[in-house]
Amino acid sequence: MLDDKYITKEGFSVPEGYQGKPTYKVVARHYFRLRLLQSEILQVLQHRQAQQARAIGANQGNEYMHTKLPSPFLANFDSFRSWRLDIDRRLLEWKDSSPSQTDAGVQFSPLFLELNYWQAVIMLYRQSLAVPAGLANELGNTDGSVGSPSVVDAEEREDEEHVFLKVAEAGQKVLKLYRYVPSVPHPRERTRKLCPHPGPQNFRASGPCFIAFLPSLYYVTVGQRCMHQCCAS
Repeated sequence: MLDDKYITKEGFSVPEGYQGKPTYKVVARHYFRLRLLQSEILQVLQHRQAQQARAIGANQGNEYMHTKLPSPFLANFDSFRSWRLDIDRRLLEWKDSSPSQTDAGVQFSPLFLELNYWQAVIMLYRQSLAVPAGLANELGNTDGSVGSPSVVDAEEREDEEHVFLKVAEAGQKVLKLYRYVPSVPHPRERTRKLCPHPGPQNFRASGPCFIAFLPSLYYVTVGQRCMHQCCAS
């Protein structure tokens, strides 16, 4: 990656024998990689939710609605489950290849990268959570106003415990990391010009912590075995 001084109006000016040195751009490029993974996750999950809605009759009478468009991200996989295993592996590869402060040459805490990883894991698996049987029976006695936002089929129920552990671990990690993040300056705070008095970090953390806390409560209802395994890690 070229330093800014070698990027001119006339084009790239690469000096002879130039060797890349630590630069903040490695952090930006690493975040771009994560955004691509997050975009893929959101598009696939939205595709599945749309399929579920159409299965119960949504837009069946709308001749102008494209209801049979396939997901390009699922085209090379035999099932959603296979895709989920693959994207999980790619997320872990992204986390393991995160640049250090030495690589970036700037004061950027790797905690933010780890935090983003675990939030992405929650986003990936949250839709695959199934309502526990006991709780489902209790909710079945309601007037139907309470429902589950998950999209779970018979194949995924084989991975039910794995999904519980994944989401529980991710929620636990996010909550722990946010204990340290408020004391670490966010990279945007050093470059923000339009808003000289940004909101406190604790306020910005409230939304992600709430999302992470819900899975933590969720796995408590599943069983002691899942909880013990997660706490042991």
